[in-house]
Amino acid sequence: MRDFLIKKLRDVKALRLDLSRPLAVEKVRSMGHLTARERIATLLDPDSEVEFGSIAARDNDGEWVPESGGVDFVGTIDGRPVITSSTDYTDRGGGYGAARLEHLISLAHQQRWPVAFFVDGGGSR
Repeated sequence: MRDFLIKKLRDVKALRLDLSRPLAVEKVRSMGHLTARERIATLLDPDSEVEFGSIAARDNDGEWVPESGGVDFVGTIDGRPVITSSTDYTDRGGGYGAARLEHLISLAHQQRWPVAFFVDGGGSR
């Protein structure tokens, strides 16, 4: 059972990666834009980024609904820790909710780290 759950977790995480969404990535690039993950990679020190929350979900009247619309990372800029988030236009128009923003800002406040947001989407939901 444990191995099954670990595999399922890895499979769900893999579905969120750009490699699993080639058509969406091509659409973004055809417009001359970077993907959400690429935008963050240009900001953070190489090999410092750690994505979190990629499988976060909320309960919507008993239904598991993946939190989406963007990607969130902890990394460093010039060796200093920072939280970054980027909306992802290819995922629900890049809109994400107030609870997600509140969580990111609260985490940054607790750690006393700056937050950098990249916004390329349809707004909040």
